[in-house]
Amino acid sequence: MEINKYKEDYPFFKNNPEVIFFDNASTALKPKCVIEAVNHYYNDLCVNAHRGDYYLSYKVDVEIEKVRKDVAKFIDCEENEVAFSSGATESLNLIAEGYCKKILQKGDEILISELEHASNVLPWFKIAKETGAVIKYVPLENKRITVENFANAITPKTKVASFAYISNVLGYKIDAKKMCEIAHKHHIIFVLDGAQSTPHIPVSMKDLDCDFYAFSAHKLGGPTGVGVMYGKAKYLQDCDPLVLGGGMNKVIEKDGTYTVYNSVRKFEAGTPHIEGILGLGAIIKYIQKVGFAYIQKKEKELRDRALTALKKMKHIEVYNEDNEANTIAFNIKDVFAQDAASYFAKYNICLRAGQHCAKLTDGVMNTYASVRCSFYFYNTIEEVDKFIEVASKGSDFLDAYF
Repeated sequence: MEINKYKEDYPFFKNNPEVIFFDNASTALKPKCVIEAVNHYYNDLCVNAHRGDYYLSYKVDVEIEKVRKDVAKFIDCEENEVAFSSGATESLNLIAEGYCKKILQKGDEILISELEHASNVLPWFKIAKETGAVIKYVPLENKRITVENFANAITPKTKVASFAYISNVLGYKIDAKKMCEIAHKHHIIFVLDGAQSTPHIPVSMKDLDCDFYAFSAHKLGGPTGVGVMYGKAKYLQDCDPLVLGGGMNKVIEKDGTYTVYNSVRKFEAGTPHIEGILGLGAIIKYIQKVGFAYIQKKEKELRDRALTALKKMKHIEVYNEDNEANTIAFNIKDVFAQDAASYFAKYNICLRAGQHCAKLTDGVMNTYASVRCSFYFYNTIEEVDKFIEVASKGSDFLDAYF
């Protein structure tokens, strides 16, 4: 039996010993250090930030800013370029509404793709409608966004481009660095949805040179409800906050005028998600301890083993056998995706089924819905083998189910 030393760090497995969790692209499980960081806030601190003139409040402020520094180091940027949010969804909305909406005019173009998550589609739809801008899709080649097709899709009217670094359904990775380089030659704002990349590969804002980047803590194994918006400092200065309130304003006058801080603080109105931020700091340290070299090696081992077996099964259709990430999108032929996922659930295997919040991909894969299996470094070969065994029985779905 394989010994995965990291599995012991996750209380979930002790409390659910029969469960095989292969829905990691949706959310990652939480290690003890994250739970301890959250409990540390509630047990030892439990006071507000940016409010109190006493030691505990000051300590909370210090711990929050320590996490901001850790995030900056983790994604290789400056501290004044890191704003905390409720997650990638809010971050992408803030980027679209707070900055990009201000630079768009009627007839300008926003480049996205059919592979995008709803969080990287709907905000652009909204501001296109409000500004008169036009949504354009980069043509896909073998279900992928290529550098050449991206470059060919650019016109003099292209002002914004926004893509997932790694697709949440198909797991395809774009050449973000090269695409950023091309975008900047045309004075295009380049946005990266990093929800699926940040947990699995090292990222450097300085190397990629993207203008904005968004990710969620829970995809790494941190708390839900907290995330990060990175933006180049020169753009954050001109980016308007979505939410107004306490902690982000400098002056308020009776005549209706007010000023806000010219820093990331202007994006963090109200009481911060303090325990979530501290949990984010904990998971970043934990991921750095595990190391991306191990994470990538382990995920490839698991994916390759599962993929090799699935490709031999005539009743299974795989949609992304050549992807570089941790996901496998597939269907049991002639079985609706949700029914297939329920079949796996009978054997305590957690998979995701449906359109995965990426509803434009149905035309890319020529299927309305799919089953998604996604791994993380705490999964094991034995779990994959059990998944393969159950998948092999799906050729006679009804008999296998009952």
